[in-house]
Amino acid sequence: MVASLLLRAVAVYAEGKDFSFVVIGDTQRLGPVPYYGISPVLETMVDEIDLINPDMIFHLGDVAWGYGEDDVSFRQDLDEAFKLFSRWDTRVYYTPGNHDTLTPKNENEFFRHSRQELYYSIDYKNYHFIVLNTQETPGSEKGGISEKQILWLKTDLSRVRGNKGIFVFMHIPIVSKGRLRDPQYEELAGIFSTYKVKVVFAGHIHVFAESQYKGVKYIISGGGGAKTAAPENGGFHHYIVMEADEAGNIERTIVEPNHLQINYSYRQEGGKTIGIAIVSYSGYGGAVLPMKGLRFTLPKGDYEVVLDRVPPQGMLNGWNVWKKRPLSARIIRIKPNQGDSSKADIYVETDVPDSYAVSVTLRPK
Repeated sequence: MVASLLLRAVAVYAEGKDFSFVVIGDTQRLGPVPYYGISPVLETMVDEIDLINPDMIFHLGDVAWGYGEDDVSFRQDLDEAFKLFSRWDTRVYYTPGNHDTLTPKNENEFFRHSRQELYYSIDYKNYHFIVLNTQETPGSEKGGISEKQILWLKTDLSRVRGNKGIFVFMHIPIVSKGRLRDPQYEELAGIFSTYKVKVVFAGHIHVFAESQYKGVKYIISGGGGAKTAAPENGGFHHYIVMEADEAGNIERTIVEPNHLQINYSYRQEGGKTIGIAIVSYSGYGGAVLPMKGLRFTLPKGDYEVVLDRVPPQGMLNGWNVWKKRPLSARIIRIKPNQGDSSKADIYVETDVPDSYAVSVTLRPK
């Protein structure tokens, strides 16, 4: 398997990470069924996210194209998108976008596919996640959140106790460039500030952008496969990997597709099979990407993990520092292989820094 990605922003290496989650938005195709297929760059990102294998995935809406599609075409659009996302061995939490809710029938079809409530919250490892619905005015470009949903949000937040952090996800952004996009969102922004929400994520605008408003960080992430805005305006395909530690600290890495290399190989030694994965990516700035989806298919048995560094070509400056950076790898899960009952799929977790490749070897004990 070969996948690829490039890091646009810096993520700081941190020990004691608690968990990770991925945020992606606006993955819709470039036009209606049957004239346009799923974006190839989205397929690449789906493979990459599968390799990262985060604990949770949040989709910020606009799964389908919607415009110019009849009921049958819209259903096919969703069928193909959700089939693609089913490759992920991770729960996905969706919020609807305006492309998903152009008509009441479209809206119902979206929720039938996503199998989720209109809006909801999740607790995970003492973090609180809130998924809002900005499409209570179906198909609206400005969005709409009812008083009933606002009341639910206040009640939900008032019940949060002893929490390490709160994250909010929605489709239509309420803040851009440090300013409210519409006066109707003043109350909502005030609620987020009062309850000290860490980050509010939104999509809809096909860029990456972040700003602060009333002490809350707002991130717009709309580069999940749809046509993006111009690069000088922040338009590029991407998704975000968020990491949280036990103290409530968070790090975010903005990931562009097509610069991660994964090469698997197998060889025989003494009649036993050894699996090897060489993992590298061409990021910069000292970023480290967490990966829990390295998957080896090997004969059933007991294995140990051997992790090694592969120096960069030319022994680049900084290698002596990076080769001392602590790294670890461990087997996190073993599943029976569906195609061969004598084999198992063995999943390994490791960190991959941007300065050099890592070699992960599974050897029989």
